[in-house]
Amino acid sequence: MHFHQLKVIFAKTLVVMVQLGLFAIPTSFAQETEQSAQANQRVAPRYPINQARNGQEGWVQLSFVIDEQGNVIDPFVVDSSGIKGFEKAALNAIQDWQYSPAMQDGKPVQQCENKVQLDFKLEQAPKGGTRKFVKLIRQFNHELTDNKLTEAKAALNELEELPRWNFYESVYFDLAKSNYARATGLPEQQLYYLSNALINKGEYLPEKIYAAGLQEKFILEVTQNKLMDALDTFDVMQNATSELVTELVEKVKPVVGQIHDFIASENPISVSATIGERGYWRHILSRKAFAFVDIENGVDEMDIRCDKHRDKFKVEIDKMWKIPVKWGECQVFVRGEQGTHFKLVELTDGQHTS
Repeated sequence: MHFHQLKVIFAKTLVVMVQLGLFAIPTSFAQETEQSAQANQRVAPRYPINQARNGQEGWVQLSFVIDEQGNVIDPFVVDSSGIKGFEKAALNAIQDWQYSPAMQDGKPVQQCENKVQLDFKLEQAPKGGTRKFVKLIRQFNHELTDNKLTEAKAALNELEELPRWNFYESVYFDLAKSNYARATGLPEQQLYYLSNALINKGEYLPEKIYAAGLQEKFILEVTQNKLMDALDTFDVMQNATSELVTELVEKVKPVVGQIHDFIASENPISVSATIGERGYWRHILSRKAFAFVDIENGVDEMDIRCDKHRDKFKVEIDKMWKIPVKWGECQVFVRGEQGTHFKLVELTDGQHTS
């Protein structure tokens, strides 16, 4: 599942311009409905004045539902570059968007899993980092290369405290956090920050680093059994224009075949999970049956958002959940206290968790 990007550009004249692209509707939805939702009005978000004055840029990923009247309901921030002003502006704008509703058998229906990424970019933003930022990044890389983790962490903390960020600094800061997570044996955090560093398809990274980052991201997703994410990363590789990434596609094709075979097999797919700082954990399901095991206190509920249905349920241990095929592709958002651990196990219809 890809987030489609809309660029918000803040000019010197305080005019906000938005480049709008059409939302891609999941194939399963488009084939089975007579008509998918069509955008009638998408209001450009205002570039927050404080962020503009501070020279800050950023991005926000949103998930939302289009109801039977074509209104946007239940929008929430899936992730962002971390600047609250951009998150607020994105949420305010998207709630004014209007659609012609999706139609099925001549009747309006909800379109339940819609995603968009809003990029807030300054028209004349510097293309690199400040001297202080570049100095600290180099210091961090030097300490990490020498395996001086305490010193590397200190440099990372200094970077965290700097006023920020344009896109360049945001990308390299996330890359640094990913590298530190790798060095300290935290693969979930490593994947999270690496995904953020690659969010703009390598626009701010040298080709070699971008290709290596995609390869590392793909491997992390496979080893953590986030198989649908790995397939999405493979799609990104296939659509890239870089020769190095094209070479990478040929290398990982056999693994992609193995992923499809594994999803179709009788083997359970176990995914370790930790509630993040936003109060939820997200997973794209590759199967229609799943269960939760090894749940700690602190898990509240799950929000299932599928192509054609959404619902919320209380999380129950060792209960098998079955999703109707007609709901389409689904994401699960498990909400709870930050740091809470559990496992989600994807099953076939005939399996159970005991």
